[in-house]
Amino acid sequence: VAPKHILVGEYLMTDWDPALITATLSCFSPDTVRLDLLTSTFELGSAGKEVETEPWFQVPFTRERIPQELLEAWRNPQVDPTLRLPPQNEYIPHNLSIRKDPSKVPEAEAGGNGGNGASADGEA
Repeated sequence: VAPKHILVGEYLMTDWDPALITATLSCFSPDTVRLDLLTSTFELGSAGKEVETEPWFQVPFTRERIPQELLEAWRNPQVDPTLRLPPQNEYIPHNLSIRKDPSKVPEAEAGGNGGNGASADGEA
């Protein structure tokens, strides 16, 4: 993979395809989710679950069904009325163009007179 594509691998999409996006998003639902919970505090045989061993890394794991109540909550999410966007940050610039600082213009570029347009004898 070329270094410029390290984050996308072999799946760089260059065309806008709304049908593909819709089809892909339709695959994400509470009924098709796979949830992997990783923890360093896994306790073998906790809560009477059958403990399996992952074949390549030899780590213990269990499989559990997601409770119906949780799936139902995911299917019918409620909007939290306290959820709000933060206030606009007035310190984020909108114009990032580069401007010359007249006080830092090299003397040769400024005409040898400090950039004020006047000659050494004060005439413009």
